[in-house]
Amino acid sequence: MVDWKLGAVLLLAATASPDSQDSTVYRHPSLPVSIEAPAGWAADSWRGDPGIFEVAAPDGSITVLLWFTDTEQSADRYLAKMINMKPVDLTGPVRRTEIGGRAAWRVEATGEEQGHEGIAESFAVLNAGAGFPGEGVLVLQVWCAGERANELAPLMDLIVGSLRIDSASG
Repeated sequence: MVDWKLGAVLLLAATASPDSQDSTVYRHPSLPVSIEAPAGWAADSWRGDPGIFEVAAPDGSITVLLWFTDTEQSADRYLAKMINMKPVDLTGPVRRTEIGGRAAWRVEATGEEQGHEGIAESFAVLNAGAGFPGEGVLVLQVWCAGERANELAPLMDLIVGSLRIDSASG
């Protein structure tokens, strides 16, 4: 049983791929995006919203959500909006990075997610661009129990960095 009692990491997209021989590419069922994570994780559309794709470790240690939202806001403004709507405390500055060759923003925080308190969470947000159902942003959210944040942060970073956009202009 995972004890959800500590920090959060918010990420806005990055590029790399898990350095594991035992990894799998998990493709969103309706969007031209994918992430890479250890083999054997559960992957499915999220509780009643087929646009949200969830990938989770079998032991519940890490959960990943990937979705597109139709908005005219830039990725950095959308991230700020998400942060203001969630019960989180930032543990570092919002910073610009690149994920899959696109500008993205990242921030770390601690807080609560989906009813779990004390999590370490990673949000990655970037402008989606060509190949998506409209103008908007792509959000990659990764979280773990806060007490395991130091242990799991490298894997969480690799998952975020593995985000790939499969559009022609990506």
